[in-house]
Amino acid sequence: MPLYGVAGERIAYEVTPGPEGAPPIVLIHGFTASRASFLSNIPGLSRRFTVVSVELLGHGESDAPAGLDAYAPGPAVARLRGLLDELGYDRVLLCGHSLGAALALRFALDEPERLAGLVVLNSNSAAGTPEWRAAALPGMMAMAAAIREHGVGAMKETRLYPGHSKRLPEEAREALIAGFESARPEGFAGTAEGLVVNVNSWERLPELSTPTLVIIGDRDLDFVKNAPAFVNRLPADLVETFTIEGAGHAANLEQPALFNAAVIGFAEAIGYIEVPEVEVAPPVRSGGLALTAVGGAMVAGGISLL
Repeated sequence: MPLYGVAGERIAYEVTPGPEGAPPIVLIHGFTASRASFLSNIPGLSRRFTVVSVELLGHGESDAPAGLDAYAPGPAVARLRGLLDELGYDRVLLCGHSLGAALALRFALDEPERLAGLVVLNSNSAAGTPEWRAAALPGMMAMAAAIREHGVGAMKETRLYPGHSKRLPEEAREALIAGFESARPEGFAGTAEGLVVNVNSWERLPELSTPTLVIIGDRDLDFVKNAPAFVNRLPADLVETFTIEGAGHAANLEQPALFNAAVIGFAEAIGYIEVPEVEVAPPVRSGGLALTAVGGAMVAGGISLL
């Protein structure tokens, strides 16, 4: 897997080519995860995009430095900007899940000219208020201390351990478990202390100038609670929301077709990719949802379920 950056602070990434000329979408996973967070999405997304999946510093095949400075939001944004330069991408569609979405949002605020659009999926670290930050800080610092003392096994009883996620596709679940159990303690602890507790951008949300799609899994009760205030703080003319029913925190893996549909429809709506010119057949019904056959694919509400 390719690595980008200076020795000791390199991030791993993988490029899945799309059709000729397909624009890039960059995917960033959450805390304690890896690029496996998007395993079920990449095949469908690569029909319309060149897909770049990035692994956070301290995760997956990325480096895991012992110090905290490299994990901070500023260096994390700079590494992502450098990776886009390395790949020759002037502008991308940036999509993040959980902590990855908070970093993607910070990138949108710091580097707006590099983005055509932003997708935020189930991210309390992006949506959290100052009060949320204050309440979460002691627990996160205690978790980091436990990881440094006892290793990543200290987190196995928490919700962050992917083995507890029974609704995930088996391939992705097993890959996420393997990545978690092979992780270096300094990587997870450094991310907790350097990025998680510092990346929230609540005070800057009104500055956002990038078209943004916020995707909500209605079983992710924490984000369901936090999302309305978060969305209301963003510029109203730039933000859309999409709720995936029956899906929790990893909504993109639990309902990959609907997640991909939302992302592709958003990209079409902002003019990042073209709407296919194909013949449309009469609609049929499936589980109460109106589906329409379009060129051999199924669409719901004008959005292709890929």
